[in-house]
Formats: sequence, structure tokens, C-alpha cells
Amino acid sequence: MSGQWMLLFLIYFVFVQDTNCRRLGSKSPTFISKSQRLDEKIHETVLFECHVDNLGKKIITWYKVMGGKKKLIYAGNINIFQDPRLSAGNNGLHLAISNLKEGDDGEYFCQVNTNREDEIRLHHYLKVRVPPVIKPDPENGNINIVKVNKTATLKCIATGSPKPYITWSKLV
Repeated sequence: MSGQWMLLFLIYFVFVQDTNCRRLGSKSPTFISKSQRLDEKIHETVLFECHVDNLGKKIITWYKVMGGKKKLIYAGNINIFQDPRLSAGNNGLHLAISNLKEGDDGEYFCQVNTNREDEIRLHHYLKVRVPPVIKPDPENGNINIVKVNKTATLKCIATGSPKPYITWSKLV
């Protein structure tokens, strides 16, 4: 089944099950898991939990907030985002991201539709730590020669997360 048809099937299935569950008077789903704020090193693996009580036949969907908009990345066991580093186990009860990259920083959430108009969401936050990298300036390695009693300008370009704190010292 193609990805688009599978997504349409999932959406239909979620709404049909919601309608049937309301008719039977079943309890609404509630989260057992708590929101997580994770701080992990680049290239590590992270695991977000989304355990739900009274889930029934509803489907857990996972989203990443990108540019202020939610982007569907997983629906049940289907990787919508098609990123092989992402995996959702047990029909979405957890989302794993392996080999973390800087771009993986941000907000993620799992969602369960409780009826046609409502849903519940559990938000998680990820900060990816990147070791500092210091680049010489100028990058070509040329040395600037300055006359005695003249001003010398020194530059240091450093990247990383969290942002590196740079100090200068003079060797005597």
C-alpha cells in the first residue's frame, strides 16, 4: 500500500474507532508517561515515552515542531518522515531517534485523538550537545605581523552546543 493511501487509511481508522468508542461509553485516553526534557550528546540515541491508559484501538501519532508548525513523523508503526534513524515501538508507545544530529534539537509530541474534534498531546523537548570546534582566523593559517605598540586584532571562531565560552591568555 502506498504511503498516501496508508495515511488516509490511518486517519479513517482513527475517526471510525473514536466514534465507536464514544458510542460504547468507554473512558477517554489519558497519558501515563510524563513530559521529558532530554539533553543528549550528538551521535547518541534518545527515547521518548508515550504510554497511554484507555488507548483502545486508537493510534498514537508522533510530531516534530519545525518552524512553528507540526510535522507528522510517525503514525502507529508507520514512519511517515521516512528517516531511518527514527523508530516507534509498540504501536507508538515510544519514539527512538538514533545517531542524533544538531538538527534534531527541538520539540516533539505524541498525540491521541480522543474524538473527531479533540486530541491529547504529550510534549517532549530535546537538546543535542555538540563538542566545541575551534577554527583559526584567518583559516589559511597566515600569521599577521604587527609592529610594536600597534593594535593587534585576534579572532577565534568557535562552534558547538552549548555555545563554547572563550577566554584569552598571553603566554609569557
